Amino acid sequence: MYRTGITAQGFAAATISGNTIQNIEWFVGTSSPALSIGDISASGTNAVIERNSIINKIASNTGTFGSYGINIAAGNGAIIRNNFVTGVTGDMTGGGAFSTTFGLFGIRIAVGNNHQIYHNTVYMHGVRTGTPTTTLLSAAFGITANTLTGCNVRNNIFINLQTGGTTSIAYVSMYLPSGGGTGMNLTLNNNAYYCNSTAGSAGICQGGTTYTSPVTTAGTGLYTAADFNACLTTPVTNLRNYTDALNAGSGKDANSLAFTSAPPVFLLLIYI
Repeated sequence: MYRTGITAQGFAAATISGNTIQNIEWFVGTSSPALSIGDISASGTNAVIERNSIINKIASNTGTFGSYGINIAAGNGAIIRNNFVTGVTGDMTGGGAFSTTFGLFGIRIAVGNNHQIYHNTVYMHGVRTGTPTTTLLSAAFGITANTLTGCNVRNNIFINLQTGGTTSIAYVSMYLPSGGGTGMNLTLNNNAYYCNSTAGSAGICQGGTTYTSPVTTAGTGLYTAADFNACLTTPVTNLRNYTDALNAGSGKDANSLAFTSAPPVFLLLIYI
């Protein structure tokens, strides 16, 4: 199978359920998803994507292009739940891939409002192939722009243990756009963020497409697990300082967990 395993276009209330998509390797110089809705026809609404397993989605072109597990590229009100995504990776030789197009994403929300993302497990791992270079982004989950409003992201496990590259690297559990405010109406809570402990590249979140570490401006830069305190909204290096500003009500990540070593499985099962 090449480029994309399953895609839906021009849909109304489509359901994509119970599939295994495995070993998709794409050599052409374009970004590509394993499972995607709306990347050809930008119309559709209320899709349900559930109980799918995506295993090994690889962008092998040495120019360094994006690779996505589940990609939402059209419509509103999608439900993405109970999916397992692992092995999303790509060659790093070309570098210059610190963006929401050329980065690696387990679940990528790129278009639409009011999407629901529940009970998914995403596991990004391994050393990236190719010649080590600079400016690389990888996230288990990502919302690409602050114009995507009303998303509800709860009870997920987002793991990123990837490595590789030189400088200006972010291997993170989650990507959030910079410059967000209460207008995003983002419900984000009860998630588990697990990353490695490599200083300067590993984190639970990257805010925006400008690399900086440590964070000095809310919503911009690499947020680490060590600086995460779900009980506080300060200092600026604490991810909750930013997520608290993305929702005027509840759901501000006050009950999420962050790890740099493997948590007990029973804890995740009980908590998530």
